[in-house]
Amino acid sequence: MTDIKLKTLELVLQCENRAFHTGGREYRFLERHGYLEQINKTSEMKELKKWFQDRIRNALESIHLTKEHQTIDMVKRAEQYIQQHYTEELTLNRVSEIIHVSPPYISKLFKEKLGMTFLEYLTRLRMEKAKQMLRETQESIRKIGCDVGYQDLKYFSRAFKKYEDVTPREYRDNGSNME
Repeated sequence: MTDIKLKTLELVLQCENRAFHTGGREYRFLERHGYLEQINKTSEMKELKKWFQDRIRNALESIHLTKEHQTIDMVKRAEQYIQQHYTEELTLNRVSEIIHVSPPYISKLFKEKLGMTFLEYLTRLRMEKAKQMLRETQESIRKIGCDVGYQDLKYFSRAFKKYEDVTPREYRDNGSNME
């Protein structure tokens, strides 16, 4: 039983150490100070198992919360970058390089956290900016298309029609009735 208690304590300390190094847990010496005494008080395997499970569960929850916060932070950084650079030729690869994750992973995060793909997010942002410009300025449709990241007027017009069910010109002519 002593060997099992020692191995249990070792595993808990390793798991908590891992949680500490991933940023999911503060190092609290005094909290851990009572572990040896707590383990020595256990006389049955059932008690030891419960003690072990409670400590491991706490460590894993803190790791999970840290990962969740890191994921949210990655998505926010990606959104921020896209909002600052939507007028440029922007690709998933470029955004993933900026936030230091793989393109498939950032794509997965967009779908999970925002409910849309990277391209849907970028298109929505560009279209909302284009709609605003069509309502508030007298700039040419070609210039507005360029200003929101589309160098080809025909492509911009097709994308806009697909997004709004009207052409940019129709939107401008009826803009106040479209919202």
